[in-house]
Amino acid sequence: MWDGIYRVIGRTTQRQEDIPLVKDGKTLENAESAKFLAETFYPDDNTQEDDAEHKLIRKTAELVNVGSLDDSSDPPFTVEELMWAASSFNPKKAPGNDGLTADICVAAIALDPQLFLALANKCLQLAHFPSKWKEATVVVLRKPGKEDYTHPKSYRPIGLLPVLGKVLEKMIVRRIKWHIVPKLSKKQYGFMPQRSTEDSLYDMIQHIKSDIKDKKLTVIVSLDIEGAFDNAWWPAIRYALVETGCPINMRRLVDSYLDDRSVCIRYSGAEWVKKTTKGCVQGSIGGPLFWNLLLDPLLNELTDRGEYCHAFADDVVLVFSGDRALEVQERVNAALAQVQKWGVKNKLKFAPQKTKAMVITNKIKYDSPLLKMGGESIVMSKEIKILGLTVDNKLTFNTHVKNVCCKAQNIYRQLCRAAKVHWGLNSEIIRTIYIAVVEPIIMYAASAWSPATNKQIIKKQFDAVQRGFVQKIIKSYKTVSLHSALLLAGLLPLDQPCFMK
Repeated sequence: MWDGIYRVIGRTTQRQEDIPLVKDGKTLENAESAKFLAETFYPDDNTQEDDAEHKLIRKTAELVNVGSLDDSSDPPFTVEELMWAASSFNPKKAPGNDGLTADICVAAIALDPQLFLALANKCLQLAHFPSKWKEATVVVLRKPGKEDYTHPKSYRPIGLLPVLGKVLEKMIVRRIKWHIVPKLSKKQYGFMPQRSTEDSLYDMIQHIKSDIKDKKLTVIVSLDIEGAFDNAWWPAIRYALVETGCPINMRRLVDSYLDDRSVCIRYSGAEWVKKTTKGCVQGSIGGPLFWNLLLDPLLNELTDRGEYCHAFADDVVLVFSGDRALEVQERVNAALAQVQKWGVKNKLKFAPQKTKAMVITNKIKYDSPLLKMGGESIVMSKEIKILGLTVDNKLTFNTHVKNVCCKAQNIYRQLCRAAKVHWGLNSEIIRTIYIAVVEPIIMYAASAWSPATNKQIIKKQFDAVQRGFVQKIIKSYKTVSLHSALLLAGLLPLDQPCFMK
């Protein structure tokens, strides 16, 4: 069944050619473009820029793991851990530079697990992560919706690492998580067990609604960290591992994991190899965990100040409320100054021009707070997109519903090319596409915005989306009513699943 679906997708998706990049008005050759991408995505850790605090953190990180092992060291890895890590990878995912896919690696490990276990434990004993497993092949993907693809910021780098190295990395990360996850801030929702984007959005919306119910003036601030994962500072990560009580033998292995890494950027038929001195490769197993470690002190500092904050990986949102605009303004600016200070300490830059703020209140008359970050004013918006949910200043969610319905309608138009009455995709395939693709798009984060489905304007948009799909499923005339078509297709009206969420 899925073969037919993928054939349709293949026909409607066009291959996009890599185009030369432009730097300072000059069009670059292919090799120069690859070098430009490498320098943009993987900047160097410049020790010349260190202030006194940076030098202290760097020196502490270098000395903290020196000495003999103690009783708190983790025991050797087990066969169960090895087989769990090996079997967790998708065999259809692209391999690293060695060309060994996950199914090949799993088969090799299954033939002699004790050999690979001895190798992993020797790495733990010697605190050595093999150099070949630290070489990432970076594939550059276009970010959708960008106007100019001659600039590196319009692309997203995805690192492909050797699967055997990722098996060892997964075993390390699982051990570290066991020690530190219970100690991390509950305000971090990204890459945490039993937590998701929908949990984050639901908690945030409920908090805002509570403030509005109390007739407060509420301000949302969505922070933007420039190249967060690419600029994660290794000394700060090493220091954070000590602070959270990670065993010394695991810390030493992480030291080796971070040291002497390299990336090979492939773009438009050219390659450029570069050593990395900071950052977490997007596509690595440990990157999300190390980022959470790095961000955790900021979340704790803001929580200790009594401010509401939450994060999903590098997406940080702050919510402030008060009776008067001046009161809220002072609190927001003080918190933003604290955020800026934390960024300087950890060599991370916040982009005030990309940081968004919005006032939500039921008050008819109110003064808009004047917010500043790093000396630059933050412009107030009427809508903010947070983790894929468009939140407006009246919490109507009309714009969000309009956007997801437009996306669903685009899928329907593509489907129409391959699903006619007497030929093309059959009813079961169309129904599967609707349930597996269209419904999740529309109902994303519905737990946060489901009360909006009571409005007739929302219901009409849902009906317009569903009508086309159910008519294709049951292959009916256009005159058949929506309710009858839904009954014959065995589907619920879209507003019903939203409430179930």
